[in-house]
Amino acid sequence: MDDDELVRVVVVAVLKDAGYDVESARNGEEALQVVAESTPFHMVLLDVQMPVLDGWAMIRELRARGDDTPVVMMSAHATESEAIKGGAKALLAKPFDRALLVDTVSRWAGSALDAAAG
Repeated sequence: MDDDELVRVVVVAVLKDAGYDVESARNGEEALQVVAESTPFHMVLLDVQMPVLDGWAMIRELRARGDDTPVVMMSAHATESEAIKGGAKALLAKPFDRALLVDTVSRWAGSALDAAAG
């Protein structure tokens, strides 16, 4: 989920090319709606700075709803410790390359899949 259309398009394309099913949203409020209305997600990739509802507020709302889906934050400004304190599992620092994006999603989506498999 990212407010920058170019970033969203690139992230979605890279992840689809890697074999992932991907949903996207322009802001945190839209992202909450997508998460609520879609099948369970294995992870959420979330920009810190978004209009309407920023990444920090979105994580708080997800957790308040009882949703413990792993969240990876994306930011050019936040630190990994801030992301983890805010409820994320990790931070993907912008700018990032394709390999790091796919590796990060694979790590956190894979851990959710492993936990669901039991």
